[in-house]
Amino acid sequence: MFAINFNLASYTGLSVGPSVTAVGYIRPTPDAQPSGPLADLVIPWQKPTQNPAVFALLSWHTEISDFTGRDAQCEELERWTTTEHPFSMKFLTGEGGVGKSRLAAHFARQLQQRDWAAGFIDLRKPGSFYLNKEGTLLVIDYPEENREGVAELLRDLRAMEQNAKLRILFLTRQPIESWQPLITDCNALTLLDIVPLDLGGIAGPAAYDLFNSAQEKAAEIYDIAPTPVSKEDLLDWVLREPENHRALFIVAAAVQSALHPEEDVFGYKGREVIDALVEREIANLRRIAESRKIRNKDVFARTLAVAAIADKVPIDLIGELAAREELELGFPADSHIGDELETAGLVVDGAVQAPKPDILAAAFTVKVLASKSKAAPEIIWSALSNDVSGSLERLGRLSFDAEITLQMLEHRLGQWLADALEDNVERCEALKALSWAAPPIGLLSTAVVICKTLLTVAAEEERAAILNNLSAHLGALGDTTGALEAGKEAVEICRKLSDATPQRCLPDLAMSINNLSNRLRDVGDTSGALKTIREAVEIYRRLSDATPQRYLPDLAMSLNNLSNHLSAMGDTAAALAAIREAVEIRRKLSDAKPRRYLRDLAMSLNNLSAHLSAVGDRAGALEAGKEAVETCRKLSDASPQRCLPDLAMSLNNLSAYMGAACDRAGALEAIKEAVEIYRKLSDATPRRYQPDLATSLNNLSTDLSAAGNTAGALEAIEEAVEIRRKLSDASPQRYLPDLATSLGALGTVLLARSEYRRAHEAFAEGIELVRPFASRFPASPFEKLLKNLTSSLERARKAGQGE
Repeated sequence: MFAINFNLASYTGLSVGPSVTAVGYIRPTPDAQPSGPLADLVIPWQKPTQNPAVFALLSWHTEISDFTGRDAQCEELERWTTTEHPFSMKFLTGEGGVGKSRLAAHFARQLQQRDWAAGFIDLRKPGSFYLNKEGTLLVIDYPEENREGVAELLRDLRAMEQNAKLRILFLTRQPIESWQPLITDCNALTLLDIVPLDLGGIAGPAAYDLFNSAQEKAAEIYDIAPTPVSKEDLLDWVLREPENHRALFIVAAAVQSALHPEEDVFGYKGREVIDALVEREIANLRRIAESRKIRNKDVFARTLAVAAIADKVPIDLIGELAAREELELGFPADSHIGDELETAGLVVDGAVQAPKPDILAAAFTVKVLASKSKAAPEIIWSALSNDVSGSLERLGRLSFDAEITLQMLEHRLGQWLADALEDNVERCEALKALSWAAPPIGLLSTAVVICKTLLTVAAEEERAAILNNLSAHLGALGDTTGALEAGKEAVEICRKLSDATPQRCLPDLAMSINNLSNRLRDVGDTSGALKTIREAVEIYRRLSDATPQRYLPDLAMSLNNLSNHLSAMGDTAAALAAIREAVEIRRKLSDAKPRRYLRDLAMSLNNLSAHLSAVGDRAGALEAGKEAVETCRKLSDASPQRCLPDLAMSLNNLSAYMGAACDRAGALEAIKEAVEIYRKLSDATPRRYQPDLATSLNNLSTDLSAAGNTAGALEAIEEAVEIRRKLSDASPQRYLPDLATSLGALGTVLLARSEYRRAHEAFAEGIELVRPFASRFPASPFEKLLKNLTSSLERARKAGQGE
């Protein structure tokens, strides 16, 4: 709860603490009194203990490495603090492990040295703090875990007289546009610095300085003589894997190098270093349990895994959880749990705190729960129950870090949670908010279970909404058949409701029809998809004419989809006209509210570039494609969980336009990055992303071949053919034309390598696959593909005769 009393002649007081609505209020009156004793704002640095745990050593609090490579970001923060606005808030965004908290702490210390009051605050904890007339900086980490608290803070700030300098810095993985609705609802847009500070990785000399300083400090702590590394080896390692550029991975490699100087740490991938350090921590916790004569050696590790999801677990709650046999935490019945946890060094302020950093916590939690996987679903549910929204945010981060960043795919946090919810209506009701939005990648299976369970008790109108969500989630998981069935049922219900009450239910019908068109496209029914989306556009245009502010975004969405379906049927001119209208609408919306509509604009720009390319406007396609990639990269840096697939798609498209513009080096660089991203996504969610991986591999083969690397081109296209062959076996109507395309690309590479017989076979198979589609849809892309394959087959035949 905040209580601010500004008196610029002296230090003033500010109080923070929870109220009955989760976060408190601000008293703007001069006679307001603080809610408790005043304290200085602090930066929670920690000195490393003797033989510290890996979690503690890699936490930013320990300051194990020098601060380096962030001069530009510090300058940007400095400019923000010196603006004339009395109150201002800013978002520092970036993926996990890039060093957001360390940067904020370093900057706060700089401000303290200039007589500012600066430090971290937790909106959930009561406290009263001194402000300073020079200025005050409040740093709030993980605000997404306490959105209600942030909302109350913003409303209260709006009610205050702005007669002193106050800066609020939010540290988050989420893009700033995801906060726009909340900020707008609180009427706090005037307080926002609209340009977020997006933090990326560290490279070059700064990466080498970071590694060396961390290695030296870790070796000193553990009393080990470190083995020097060369700058060239370190920089090569940083560039080898995309996650290696993150500050956390560089410091983790330095710690591993200090602990094992006899090993070549650069022989490991960054995620393998994390794995080794986590295994060390688990082994250490087991040794502690053994020394305490506790039979179950995983007791402390399991308790810490619960805290990783719950953020913190009070000792009395741990006692309650330990008494539940199905959780199998492992504490002896006669043990004094608090004493045992104190001895193990796991208790801070009367509770077991979540291990940090998040990426290590993700690996740790998956490994520990996998050792007792039958109990894992109930352990996760128990960890969620005290703070559902905050714990789901944490679980989403942990699942993303485990599955995408670390590629831990055998056991999945989201699937364990889904198992805990299946057929349990009460639990699914408690978490239904997860199914009403786009959930994190790792929690898609959970959202599906919630929808299916709630359908068993839903009334008809609610069923339509649940079915729409279920269709979207199944589609995101790659279950095209299930997604189509759910979408059809949703439209059927909405049409019945709209016939009865059109004014109320027509928008729902339009949304359901729009979604159904995409589901039809996904199963290869292009004509059905086109017919369906035209109806959605017609409804949305009528609604938008009547209420533009409400329905223009929906009209733009349906026009975007219409352009894709028209293109699939070969009507490139109409497709281009539809996407131009969509881009025009979305650009206006994005100019007015960039945080809300920028991602939508990026998607339409992607489609515009594709349709411009289809009509031969190479320059226009390249320009739109570059803008799309630039926008998607900004969004993905801030929120990889939501926007990484968008970046991959944009890069895939851009590579084609750069190739058409004869920029072969640029095309190859773009498509390699797209393949790298899609491979990670496909490993985590194969049904959803294998088709995209195959497409990018197909394009990679083309670019490698253009660069003269026919061996690399052959390897890439053979993998694409293998993937598409499996996909077409499962869904021939949807994927046989794609397989024919890849067979044509394979034949082309084989021709370049003078393997004429194999080239002939590839072209001939492609012709047989695409011929039925070309006959069914004349003057379509299928017919063009058939002609190209036939021409290529003739070239292969003639070349073979010349051998």
